Amino acid sequence: DHHLSSLDLSPVKHTVYKPKTLKLKVVKEEKLPVTSPSGWVTREDPSKMKKNEVERERRLEMAIYRENLRQMLPRTKHTVKVASVVILDAAKEYCEKIQAELHE
Repeated sequence: DHHLSSLDLSPVKHTVYKPKTLKLKVVKEEKLPVTSPSGWVTREDPSKMKKNEVERERRLEMAIYRENLRQMLPRTKHTVKVASVVILDAAKEYCEKIQAELHE
């Protein structure tokens, strides 16, 4: 729908919520022993560590977007802890409600 393409989905700058539990933790490569399935302590592969770091950053970014969305929705804005599926369902319902109001 052409109406949806014009929506600004960028995060709201003044309401960005960064939970302390989601802060990235920098771990020195040489101090991260890993036990393999055979029981041997091995060093973590640097490329795997980089992929893990990128994934942590992605999850943090998604958490911030989800929190910003939660704060915008009437159904979820007064509740602090809300499951992702509930936030997405509330967003879908709210979009459908606004669409219906536009077509009245």
